[in-house]
Amino acid sequence: MGTATGYSVAQLSPFVKSARGFHPDDDIALIVNMPLASDVEALFKEYGVISLSFQASSLIPGPVQNVRYFRYADHILERAGEYADVFLADTRDLVFQGNVFQVDRESYLYCFLEDVHFTIGTQHDNANWIRHVYSDQLLRELHDKRIICWGTVLGDATSIMRFLQKYQATINLLWLIQHFERNKDFGHMVVMDQAIPTWIYYKSNDIGIEAKENGNIVGTLGLTVMHPDAIKNISQDADGILHVYGHRPAVIHQYDRNAQLQAFYSSKYQQEKP
Repeated sequence: MGTATGYSVAQLSPFVKSARGFHPDDDIALIVNMPLASDVEALFKEYGVISLSFQASSLIPGPVQNVRYFRYADHILERAGEYADVFLADTRDLVFQGNVFQVDRESYLYCFLEDVHFTIGTQHDNANWIRHVYSDQLLRELHDKRIICWGTVLGDATSIMRFLQKYQATINLLWLIQHFERNKDFGHMVVMDQAIPTWIYYKSNDIGIEAKENGNIVGTLGLTVMHPDAIKNISQDADGILHVYGHRPAVIHQYDRNAQLQAFYSSKYQQEKP
């Protein structure tokens, strides 16, 4: 399940085609702007993608990234009992190279760490998100903590719903606090979808989120390709499969931060059929 608002067919093809290739019988449900562009509509029809309209997102403070979890929860509730497992994923910069649901546990909730060479306090984007959504005090507390990319979250359906409900309760409280204490329309100004789950994981993790190391199930490459020592831990075999820190992850995320990988996946999925 992901968000595909504003993306072209070229941007969505690697995600959609690789997802269907490794999950032939699973639902692929994406939040979209309606009406769909004709070529995106054709792609979705060919690969069996469920379009999730979220017209009310324009009435909720902030960009769609902040509120997509509301629509995800709604869809899971609409399909009550139909899903055993759920993967919440970014779309534009993510491809599959295996089945993400091959987890040998009935109850689990996984998030995925970014590169070990960076911490929240030493990476400017993550530091700014924590500072702007919360405070300098929280940033000091989390300075040396590992960065988690919340563009991928995997779990059984019940655990995913607990995560979505926790996020919703937290962002609702933040909106109230920011409105009454700072007297500004905070929600429209700041992207919150990284800072809030990070606070949940490190400060209020009563829902059993477990962080998986980079490359274990998901390989998150954005920061790895930026570090001269870290990038040495990415390799590609003769079949085009990426290995990250000795793992063969089912998912490659943020591949577009590297021009060679961007070109490789764009070419690979340009003409590929189911």
